[in-house]
Amino acid sequence: MVKVLWLIRPLLHGLMKLVGMTPQLVEIEPGTVINIWVPSETITKNNTYKRANKPVVVLVHGFAADGIFTWLFQVLALSGTYSLYVPDLLFFGGSFTDKTERSPSFQAECLSKALRNLGVEKCTLVGFSYGGMMGFKMAKLHPDLVESLVVSSTVVELTESISRSSLENSGFSCWSDYLLPETVGGVKVLLSIGTHKFPWIPNFLFKDFLEVMFSNRKERAELLEALVISEEEAATTDYHQRIHMLWGDDDKIFNLQVAQKMKEEMVNVFWLIRLLLHGLMKLVGMTPQLVEIEPGTVINIWVPSETITKNDKCKRANKPVVVFVHGFAADGIFTWLFQVLALSGTFSLYVPDLLFFGGSFTDKTEPSPSFQAECLSKALRNLGVEKCTLVGLSYGGIICFKMAKLHADLVESLVVSSSVVELTESISSASLENIGCSSWSYLLPETVGGVKVLLSIGSHKFPWIPNFLFKDFLEVMFSNRKERAELWEAVVISDKEAATTDYHQRIHMLWGDNDKIFNLEVAQKMKEELGSKATLHCIQSAGHIVQLERPFHYNRRLKKILLP
Repeated sequence: MVKVLWLIRPLLHGLMKLVGMTPQLVEIEPGTVINIWVPSETITKNNTYKRANKPVVVLVHGFAADGIFTWLFQVLALSGTYSLYVPDLLFFGGSFTDKTERSPSFQAECLSKALRNLGVEKCTLVGFSYGGMMGFKMAKLHPDLVESLVVSSTVVELTESISRSSLENSGFSCWSDYLLPETVGGVKVLLSIGTHKFPWIPNFLFKDFLEVMFSNRKERAELLEALVISEEEAATTDYHQRIHMLWGDDDKIFNLQVAQKMKEEMVNVFWLIRLLLHGLMKLVGMTPQLVEIEPGTVINIWVPSETITKNDKCKRANKPVVVFVHGFAADGIFTWLFQVLALSGTFSLYVPDLLFFGGSFTDKTEPSPSFQAECLSKALRNLGVEKCTLVGLSYGGIICFKMAKLHADLVESLVVSSSVVELTESISSASLENIGCSSWSYLLPETVGGVKVLLSIGSHKFPWIPNFLFKDFLEVMFSNRKERAELWEAVVISDKEAATTDYHQRIHMLWGDNDKIFNLEVAQKMKEELGSKATLHCIQSAGHIVQLERPFHYNRRLKKILLP
């Protein structure tokens, strides 16, 4: 018997070609192939691919049909204005793999590789249901590829609690029973739950749909099994992209309440604060610059706007140069906000993000303090800085000491807070014992509770802060976790590896009297080892993050040091 859907499929494919689209099989690796409809104009004569000349939109389907069946109307409406890419996810349409990996991350990685192989550099991703979850995963894993998201009838991740609630709404006990129907009646239920008002459709079409659309049943069941995760496994919702949510008001699976909650979770106050801070920086005459140290290594640094010429070159500052180097828990601007506001009128300030913080990155595998110091020194020289005073907090102080040793001609003097010259094993062990931790992993918290511990250890008197701010701080400030863990691992050295403390520069130590990590005893011992060139200034009722806890006292002391 003739299956109507088999006749409709060639018709759809013909329509796609009429609007300028062509199917391509993209091999991701041996045994893994993604079928994807692409703009015909991007395919060259020798079957290579060139960049699209219109904005790229990628349409990612849900669990009940392949790409073209899902997005037909959108392709017909948008193909004249955008360069559209319509993939089939693995085990749908013409896409397949012989790998046993079924996770959303694997789907997302395969689709990302396919798009890159096709010459796509930036795109807006439109995802429906299961495809929306893949969109969120791609946006997290490849923020350089996904510029923005449009999602419908989906969630960021299908946690056990969301899954239970949605199944209860649908009247099913598991997703396979619903999304992989085995009878015509099951198809009717699937489509009736998915629609607001279910239209009359002849029975033979349901039968055809069942036979055509539900191949690879075993593999798809495994995809569904891998989709549901525990609450503890759920990732943070810190997306850099703009996210638009297009929702049906009568969605029975992920209803408007789910959508509203998801929207609220994506509003991160710290992102808004960051925008405000950047505005403040510009008001006091500072501009962010990306300085390429070498291919693959870039330092983001805020510089005096007056030093940037019309052709984007940098000239020497006309005031004394002060460079603020942040610690391990936040980037430059968050760490030194109060100091920048207080000192920008008197000094030429430079506020960098160290590698793997803020906007700085490298593709090198070198995590040592020496590499950080070399990169920052090169960035400053590239910006026209010849002499400077370095002000470093905690990890930033260690980098400052390294810079002063390696580039004595660049660093005239040092101001360090809550830091050490080098973190030897003996200092590390004593400091961890002081704070009651077995390792430095507390510096990279994974939960709200972990952030509270981090900030309580860092402060003298921990203020009340609403829980959502801890959550937002966690999402914004702790990216590049693997790389940061490697940075800290490289900081701790054996006592035998410690360098001498013979510095030519004048060294000022600004310390909180209740620093729990590097206490006053550590500071006093370091002052003695540094000799007559070092002075210790103590600030009362302050902890490790002394510049944030007592900013006015800190700034007053700092000004006296910088303007003797």
